[in-house]
Amino acid sequence: MTQPPPVLELGPHRLLLIDPDPGFRGVLRDQLEQDSAWRVDEVATIEAAHELGMIGSAERPPPGLVVVTVAGRSARAAIAGWRRGGLAAPVVALVAPSGRDVVGASLTIPKPVRLADLLAAIAALRADAGAGAAGAVNGGPPGPPETAAARQIGPYSFEPAAKRLIERARARTIRLTEKEAAMLDLLWQAAGMVVPRAALLARVWGYQAGLSTHTLETHVYRLRRKIERDPAHAELLITELGGYRLVR
Repeated sequence: MTQPPPVLELGPHRLLLIDPDPGFRGVLRDQLEQDSAWRVDEVATIEAAHELGMIGSAERPPPGLVVVTVAGRSARAAIAGWRRGGLAAPVVALVAPSGRDVVGASLTIPKPVRLADLLAAIAALRADAGAGAAGAVNGGPPGPPETAAARQIGPYSFEPAAKRLIERARARTIRLTEKEAAMLDLLWQAAGMVVPRAALLARVWGYQAGLSTHTLETHVYRLRRKIERDPAHAELLITELGGYRLVR
């Protein structure tokens, strides 16, 4: 029996959740721990997280990712302090609807936030880590950045920065949209593993409330028409259970 291809997995990591609402913390914790991808530590305030040594402690490994509700200058100052102290893990800052971006945060999301959108954002940060910066999600130093040099995909030479594919055998160039190039880039870096749909959506489109998988499927359809010999029988951009895989 043929084994299914591996899904992009970044292993179980410790996620620190700081929010004053115990109901919200419980729901998010339950969702994240369903697939054993995260072990969630939760606390109501930044002050309590410091007192318990959950972050900024020399005796305890840093979290792999932080989700924190930011209300007031002290919270913003705390995040800046984490970065100065060497925290490399992604930080998702939840702010008031009119709140400005938080310095030091990897992503700033206004409240109220749909649970599905927040989970997709977290999945995107995990995908980033799995695509060459896994150290950052593990709480260690980020991995070396990927270069923008040409990458081989089947008969094509893929140039992400130029947003194009070059097929030298047929002396032709395929122009890509920004989203198409970003999708191929993430799939290429996954090195043949399946990238979940939620990770692709959040990584390529960013945080956008109400974004559906139909958007992704439409772009996959258009991309296949550009790169596949027979779009109906894909050989490069493969649909797998839960996501997509690129044959390099």
